[in-house]
Amino acid sequence: MQGMWFGNLTCALPGFELDLYCQKMDEHKATWSHIVPPVALLLAHSENLQKYDLSALKFVMVGAAPLKVGIIHILGYGEII
Repeated sequence: MQGMWFGNLTCALPGFELDLYCQKMDEHKATWSHIVPPVALLLAHSENLQKYDLSALKFVMVGAAPLKVGIIHILGYGEII
């Protein structure tokens, strides 16, 4: 909720659908994303991502449970904080 406090656009989905998620990330040129491990797994193994421009995405926070290092590398984010 801190992002909204600072005046950043916050987009929440009524239910998770991978294509809708990617469409909104592309549409709003999102730079941050807070996701859970099952969503990270879908993103890491999805073949549909090529139709979306997610190049603005600079930070992905995976919460609620640990994520294997291999999945982090598949997603293209090598830094673990």
